[in-house]
Amino acid sequence: LSSAFAARGLYVAKDAGATVAAKSLAASDEYMLRGYDKEKKAFRTDDAAGVALYQAAGSLDAAARGGKMAEAPAQAARAHLEDEAFVRGFGSYGGEEHVSYLLSTEAFAKAGGDEWGKWSKSIRTRLATIQRADGTWRGDHCITSTSFCTAASLITLAIRPGGLPVNRG
Repeated sequence: LSSAFAARGLYVAKDAGATVAAKSLAASDEYMLRGYDKEKKAFRTDDAAGVALYQAAGSLDAAARGGKMAEAPAQAARAHLEDEAFVRGFGSYGGEEHVSYLLSTEAFAKAGGDEWGKWSKSIRTRLATIQRADGTWRGDHCITSTSFCTAASLITLAIRPGGLPVNRG
């Protein structure tokens, strides 16, 4: 997930007007898409804390940014994200799951269509189910920060097709 954040950072910087080498963007996307092993038909987990959800979310995010939603990593991620056990990630909710949901939601929003509607309903239901009584979200493993998990969940809930404008002011 840190690699996914770094890759996204390059794109955000570019969108905000910074000079970012095309070769750097391509290399980061290539790295993220290599997280799916076409031969084994599985997401690599050695760089993803042993949890395929984290790699799938990063791969899907990179595929959406690069217009590669029809390629194997994105196809596999979309299929796996229909599986409840896969979406549970580590098995309990930590900040990594919340970030994976954010990345996946942005990718589905970028793609739009029926898949967006299905994913949006599913993730909103999931987040409502795990929201704490005080309105926050908290991680139960690894990243446990209430602020972090709540922020990731609120951003996820705010995502819509068309995205949010970058504030350049």
